[in-house]
Amino acid sequence: MINIQGFLRFLNQSFKSPDTHTFISLYVHFMQGEFDDTLRWPFIGEFKMIIIHPSKPQESITEIMESKPEAAAFSKPTLPRNPKGFGYPDICSISKVFSEGYVKNDTLVCKILAKALSD
Repeated sequence: MINIQGFLRFLNQSFKSPDTHTFISLYVHFMQGEFDDTLRWPFIGEFKMIIIHPSKPQESITEIMESKPEAAAFSKPTLPRNPKGFGYPDICSISKVFSEGYVKNDTLVCKILAKALSD
């Protein structure tokens, strides 16, 4: 769980295999939090999703996405975790993270940076 600017988020990763290639997917889901009633909904802002290269930070994989206020994923959660997430279904191939050194000590480090935009 990630709590930034009062918004509580959950990072969900998965693996998918379209055709013969397997990819890593990264999605963020909003979760219910103690400050929800004081926050402005839907969430309006931007996210950076990063797969960090442990020895060559300049080769980290970065994707930037802006929120879409009309999408259910950015609405105030009515369940403990919003079932609708947002992110990238194929941010990177699994073969790349292993062959290019993104995995170290059996660990792949992912980072989410979020910024709520104010009026």
